[in-house]
This record gives sequence, C-alpha cells and structure tokens, in this order.
Amino acid sequence: MNGYKIIDLIRSTNIVDDCYNYLELFQQSDINNIAKQLQRENLVAQLTRLYDNKYYSQYLKNISCKDIKNDPYSVISQFPLIDKDCMRNNFNSICNRQWKGESAFTGGSTGSPFHYVVDKRLVSKVTGFSLFLWHYLTGYTFEDNVIVVGGTSIGDRTNLKKTILHFFQKRTYVSGGEITQKNAKLLVELINKASKPVILYCYPSSICVYIDIIKQMGLDVKFENIKAVITTSETLFPHLRTQIEGFFAVKVANLYGARDGGISSGSLDDKLFLYNGIDCYAENVSCDGVNELVVTNLHCDAFPFIRYRIGDVADLSLADEGYPFLLSNLSGRTRDFISLPTGGKIHGSAINKVFAHFDIKEYQITQHKDFSCEIAIVLISDSNLTTLENELRRLMPGLTIKISKVNAITRAKNNKFRHIISKIEFTPPIV
Repeated sequence: MNGYKIIDLIRSTNIVDDCYNYLELFQQSDINNIAKQLQRENLVAQLTRLYDNKYYSQYLKNISCKDIKNDPYSVISQFPLIDKDCMRNNFNSICNRQWKGESAFTGGSTGSPFHYVVDKRLVSKVTGFSLFLWHYLTGYTFEDNVIVVGGTSIGDRTNLKKTILHFFQKRTYVSGGEITQKNAKLLVELINKASKPVILYCYPSSICVYIDIIKQMGLDVKFENIKAVITTSETLFPHLRTQIEGFFAVKVANLYGARDGGISSGSLDDKLFLYNGIDCYAENVSCDGVNELVVTNLHCDAFPFIRYRIGDVADLSLADEGYPFLLSNLSGRTRDFISLPTGGKIHGSAINKVFAHFDIKEYQITQHKDFSCEIAIVLISDSNLTTLENELRRLMPGLTIKISKVNAITRAKNNKFRHIISKIEFTPPIV
C-alpha cells in the first residue's frame, strides 16, 4: 500500500504524482532543455500571479505581462532582496488569503522561529521532489520502512495529526537529542525486526553518537536490513560520512533543503547537489566574500517568497548536458562562519580540519559581537590544547580565543548540533 496516496487524499496534496513526474523527467533524453523550459514557464506564471499580491504588486507597476513573458529573468532581477525580518514586518500584505494555506514555522536555528504560510502546491512539489531524490539516490520505494533519528525539523513531535501521517509514511522515531543506551537499543531493535528494507533518515551528528554507543555496548545489528542512510538538517562533514559509511556499509545520501524557500536538493558525493530548479528559481548574491543563495519559490501563492535570502551558502552550477540545476560548494548557513574584524570570513569546514588532527569528539564555537570566540571541546583523550590554540590563532588572526574542556555540549531546542554559533550581525549585500 502506498501510504502517500492516502496522505494526498487526506491533505488534498499531489505528492505522489509530483514524485513520479520527476522520475519521468529523468528518463527523457532531452532533459536539459525540458527542465529549463519548465522553469521559465513556472517563473512566468509566478510573476504574473504577483499582480494580485498586495506587497509584491508594487514592483510590477511599470511592467506588463508581455514584459514578463518575453524575459522573466530580467523582471525578477528588478525585485529587491528580502529576508525574514522583511517578511515578518510585511506579513499581512505578503499573505494572500485568497489562496488556501497552512501555518508553518522554521526551526529557528538562526534566531526566533519564522512564521509563514504554505499552500498545497508547495507541500506537494517540495515533498514530491524530496521523495524522488530518495529513490534516485538510494533506491527507496514507498514500501520501505523509515527510521527517523533526529529532532523537530524531521518529525520528532507527537500529536494525532503527526501520528496518522507517520503511520502512512511507514516512519518510526528514535530521539536525536536524548541519545541514551536505552534509545540505542530501541534503534537496533527497530532495524533488526524490520520486515521490509530500512532507510535511516537522520541528523548526521545524532546517528554518529548512536554508532559509538552501539559499538560500546556490543549490540548486534542486522546490517542486511538497511538499504541506505539519508542525512539532513546538519552539515555532513567528511569525517561523519566516513563514520556512517564505514559502520553501515551502504549508500549515504546527503540532503539539503528549506521548505520556506521551496528548495530541496541531494547528493551522494557532497560535491554536486541536484536541486528542484523547475519549481524553485535560485540565484547567487555575493556577500562578505561568500555566495549566498537567493531563492524564489515558484509554487506558493498563499505566501510568496520572491528573491528570498535563505541564509545558506552555495554556488550555482548550470549543467550543459543532463539535468541542469546543480549546487556546488554547499557550505551550510551564513552563520556557519567565523567573522574576522578585517571583514573576512573563515568557514567551519576549515576549522574542522584543524580539529581533525586532535583527539576531540565534539566542539562548538560561540562568536560574540566583539568578535571574541569561546570554544567548548569534548575530549576523547588528553590532547595538547596549547598546540590546538596556536593552530586556531594562525587560522583566525586577531581574535580573542578561550578554550574550555566540557563533558558534553548542549544541543539546540530542535536537537540540531551546531558547530558554530555566531552572534555577529550580517549586513545585507548591495545589489
């Protein structure tokens, strides 16, 4: 039984058909031209519908429908960039109540949660493409069992509506925040008793801690039951990928997405990510030496996101052959950087390479508004912290650094693990 078809009936969505549409697209020999044409058509349609939006219509006063049809990319470039603060301040004029929508919230990993509205097409398109990626990258089918190891962003909540959806999605949950021996046993039991192939859908940091506990406890895992591991919501650092692949000996798909911006993507090599460019128009904007993603959701009329500064860093790659819409150098969020007083930035991946040479289990850096950094580390065994501090000072010149040994690092409320917490205010790019 395909539970997602029942979900579509319950929610008035079209997830299954949208998933199959992408599967059909990837079988086309002329996929490159077809995908580009579909994006253009969707962008024209979205811009045209903005004439009826109280907020965005002001930017179309001197633009005709013919202008949009002739060159939609030029038209969209004339809209200003927006961010969460702008959308909060203009919520009532952006929200188009003529379209049926559902209330939604971001996880609040960069501050307070952001309230917005989604309509059924957005849910269908983003979820449909995500499930397509699951199949395309790992061989997932709707009959597979899914064990979720994470927090609120991937469903670690209990209410009647969620319980019903989880049942039809064939999903069971193990906490990604309360990582204990009891929950490690539960995870192994769920894997071992599964009658269908298992997909582990997880925060990378959480599943790696469980791997350590399972090894320490000597638990026997039926690895043959596991089809693939799919990670999401956190940066999949190379050492985490190595640990996951080495333990489970299956494909590890790395997913990145943000439903508020309507973008979804995935990769098997962490180098090139396929993203849903047909349903989401993405741009690059340079800010403080990094390329920010700016996205336009092409299927959310209840609350349109037009040239939205999503807060993530990646380069756009437009392939000449095959599926054209790719992301490269996906580096996480703008706040995954340490800022220097001189105006430069150092990404967390460079810092992670320094820590890789020391016997350290976890670390977390908090950068304050005065640019000083407090670094909490969890040691596996004694390490030369003086050498570590010298290495970090060379990498981050001019910063005050304080290192503290701790027994554990507190996770965020949504159970995501953040290596860098920046309190530096970022200035928007000038375009």
